[in-house]
Order: sequence, then C-alpha cells, then structure tokens
Amino acid sequence: MYFHGGAFAFGSIDQAFYDYKCREICRRCHCVVVNVGYRLAPEHQFPAAPEDSFAALKFIAEQAVELGINAANIAIGGDSAGGNVAAVVALMARDRGGPPLVLQILEVPVTDLANLETYPSWTQFGDGYGLNNDVGELMQTSYFERPDYARHPYASPILAEDLTRLPAAHVMTAEFDILRDSGEAYGKRLQDAGVRATIRRHEGHIHGSSVLYRRWEPARAWMDEIIDTTNVAFYGAGSRERPSDSA
Repeated sequence: MYFHGGAFAFGSIDQAFYDYKCREICRRCHCVVVNVGYRLAPEHQFPAAPEDSFAALKFIAEQAVELGINAANIAIGGDSAGGNVAAVVALMARDRGGPPLVLQILEVPVTDLANLETYPSWTQFGDGYGLNNDVGELMQTSYFERPDYARHPYASPILAEDLTRLPAAHVMTAEFDILRDSGEAYGKRLQDAGVRATIRRHEGHIHGSSVLYRRWEPARAWMDEIIDTTNVAFYGAGSRERPSDSA
C-alpha cells in the first residue's frame, strides 16, 4: 500500500509520478500495489487522512481472497505527508488489533507536526532547498482544526509514548531537507523501542528529488533501495531482486 505526499492538502493517486512509482514497485517486486487516495485538507482535516488510509488497509485485508493477495504479507509506505500517514497507519494497526504488517517504508516522512521548528534541519534548509518553511507551516495550519491536535500521536507519531510492537521500518531521509532530522529522530525512537528499524540518509538529495529516478543515478539508487527492502520483507534475505527483473 502506498500513500502519496502533498502536505496533506495536495497530491493524488492520479499524479503521474505516484502512478509510475507504484507501477515500478509492482513490476520489480512482483506484488500487488494499492495506491491509496485519502481526503485532503483544508476541507477534510485531521484525522481524515489516516482514518481513510487505515480503512483502506482493513478493506484490502478483508478482501484479500478477491484481490488475490496474502493478507499476512502486507507492507505500507509513503513519502512526505504520505510517510506520516504510513507511520500512523502502522500505529493504528497495532492499537486496533491489525491487520498485521510486515514493513513500513517511510520516505522523507513528516513525523513531528508539533515541533517542526525545533529540529536543526528546519533552520538549515528552510529556504531554497525545494521544501521551504512556509510549506511546513501550511501543513500545520491547514491540517488541524486546533493547534493542539498536532500533539496527537496519530498526527505526530514521534510523540507516541509507546512505539513497541510495530512492524519493521525503513526510514529514508534526504540530506538537504527540512524534515531530515525529525525523520531520523523517529527512526532512532523506533530502534530504542526494539523495532527492527533502519535509517538511511541519502546524500545530495533534497525533498522530493527521488522523482528523478529515471534520469539521475542517486535517485535510481533511492528507488532501488525501496525495491530491495520490499523484496527482502516479502521473500526473505537474498531476494533483493526477483528473477525476472533483468528480463
């Protein structure tokens, strides 16, 4: 399951990049990929996005036979706001008794909407690196009816008191990104809670530069990492590339 980005207010499953990306994962991982649409702010504020996305997870698991999937082998992922949604859906699945998940891939995730300005990367890369501070501030003002909602763990997963019993996580951050430090801090909190979590900072990247995976070698490496991590989760160690990928 893939959750698109867009600051909780933009983006869609019809956006070319997300469509192509999901097709690439489908082809190279030989799996069903569900590109999830969720309601957007400001018309539909928190918690519409994670609740819609968790409902989609439940539906997919309940309809596994009809969809031809294995309900015990579901991975989730997303980028930016979608990375937040993926992290929150993992929390919801744990808190609400399933469905079980084998992996969460969090790309340049928004993990702390209550304290964005406290992370050094917010100041270092707040202007001129693709995702500026004003977009971060838009997330806070458009997504929440009240500012204090940002402190809810289903809005800012890094603020959850308990991060145990969550699925394995792979956190991917960009070197020149205002969200870098909060994403890495979340990965560290997962590790401290005993979750099998890896944190990978991609040097030379800005927020969203992974869209260039067809043209730019560092972006291809980013996509390859998603494919490799997914294949290992689904098929086990030694399955970083499926046999027909070279065909």
